[in-house]
Amino acid sequence: MNTAGTEIISAYTVTMRIEGFANSFGDSGSTAISVFVAQNRGAGKNERVKRGFRQGTKMMMLLSFWLSSVMVFATPGAISLLMGKVSDGLTENVEMYMKVIAGFYILCFIGNSFVGLYRGLGMVYIPVLGTVLHISIRVIFSYLLIGKIGLAAVAVATGMGWAAVVTFQSILYKSR
Repeated sequence: MNTAGTEIISAYTVTMRIEGFANSFGDSGSTAISVFVAQNRGAGKNERVKRGFRQGTKMMMLLSFWLSSVMVFATPGAISLLMGKVSDGLTENVEMYMKVIAGFYILCFIGNSFVGLYRGLGMVYIPVLGTVLHISIRVIFSYLLIGKIGLAAVAVATGMGWAAVVTFQSILYKSR
């Protein structure tokens, strides 16, 4: 990231602030699923755990579509609010990043649903492994792509990481 220059670093800072808003909903949904799963598992209601997880995941997916739209359409206003008057290059980088990452947000929220499930089941090591996998993919592909496509590389790498984690979590879920 640092090799891309101050404009990219500034743009990345803005994107992280905008994404922080959206991610708070994913984190809250994950926590809600975790509590629901833990309570129902403890009560021996395994079918209710499965139904609740499916319903919670559907709600998270709907929320991800709405938040993705908000992120894309609210980005120009958010840039002004967070940074004031900025260069065209910074604005272009932020808007491109947000458009790319918005396309992947459904994976982020599905991943959050799985995190809630696995935490609720007491299988905390699975989200930890998923985080390591995500960060590894994100760092490697950001490094490889940033010189070619700028800040959008981080969005693509993040999306690739989310795709890998959701695949990993899904395989484990189906093998249970």
